[in-house]
Amino acid sequence: MPQPGKIVLYAEILFLSGLILISLSIALMVKADLGISVASSVPYVISLRFPALSFGTWSYLVQGVLVATLVLIVRKVRLAYLLSFGVSVVFGILLDVFGLWLAPLVLSGHMARGVLFVASLFLISLGIACFVASRLPLLPYDLFVKELAAHTNKSFRLCKTLFDLSCLTFSVLFLLVFVRRLSGIGIGSLLSALLLGSLSGFWLVLIGRHVTVRPLLNLTRRLSDGPTNP
Repeated sequence: MPQPGKIVLYAEILFLSGLILISLSIALMVKADLGISVASSVPYVISLRFPALSFGTWSYLVQGVLVATLVLIVRKVRLAYLLSFGVSVVFGILLDVFGLWLAPLVLSGHMARGVLFVASLFLISLGIACFVASRLPLLPYDLFVKELAAHTNKSFRLCKTLFDLSCLTFSVLFLLVFVRRLSGIGIGSLLSALLLGSLSGFWLVLIGRHVTVRPLLNLTRRLSDGPTNP
């Protein structure tokens, strides 16, 4: 029963909204050219060196490697892992669609790029909050960190920090060795790493206060009722 004064939203709507917002925001960050989010930096820099495959394609291929690595670590194949990879494929397709849609956009001056980046930062944090609030399968980036934290008995914050640092280190080294310029890595990458957690938490609090999340489909209900990782 929804609480008085709260808006009722279906988990599926929150999930799709989060998927669209995150993919659109990443495409906006690429356009702003002040630095992409840390998690997406790995497939982005690989796409610069090997452009035969699109950024979106490299995105779900890299996330597929993460899922495979997770299976090797926990030595189990879970339905949530397979669903998470499926979500990453849709995410990759949306990345390419939004990239093509934004292709004609031309930014002149640092002010316009800064405004676009700030807008993308707020949108991606809202998308992450919608994703988490839906309690449906996360993208492999977030799933990997959550499952690794649970498997190793380490804090989520520690695993998230180590994961982000690993992605950032790989991206910088890859760019220096193969691309010879730090394209896609900049002040925006640092700001994303520092602020995304807090901004997502802000949106989650607002959603918790004003929204009652209700699953529409039986599959969603079963997934939502499952255990969550600390």
